[in-house]
Amino acid sequence: MLTDQAFAVPTTHPSLTTIEDLDIGPRRISPAHPAHVVEAVERAKALMHEQFAEALTVDDMAEAAWFSKYHFTRLFRDVTGVSPGRYLAAVRMAHAKHLLRTTQMKVVDITVGIGYSSVGTFSSRFRIHVGISPTEYRARAHGEQRAHLLEAA
Repeated sequence: MLTDQAFAVPTTHPSLTTIEDLDIGPRRISPAHPAHVVEAVERAKALMHEQFAEALTVDDMAEAAWFSKYHFTRLFRDVTGVSPGRYLAAVRMAHAKHLLRTTQMKVVDITVGIGYSSVGTFSSRFRIHVGISPTEYRARAHGEQRAHLLEAA
């Protein structure tokens, strides 16, 4: 049985701290927004980071931001440059990459642990997002770690 601790990623993990650190791709950000709008988006982002493994909906995110889902979706895109769904997918992929690099968990366990219900869906989205399969990503990451250890010796 897997514990929640197995999926915990330190909040100080550099690739998970800011939107710029997430692998989201090109974004178009609108000019400055009122503080209450930015705070609402930050609440929704915090929800996504805290509950990425849950089946979050736009309704859940909008509720955390205290806006209707339509207004929230527009404001989130204006503030961050990406849709809420794209942001959540990037958070999940960052966690998946971290788990693939740092654990020996099975891909199926990582899939469920980051909020996907199908290994096929996760693998195809991972390949689209990262460019290689999860298994290949892990092999390359572990190969690089071995190379660094040999260089240090």
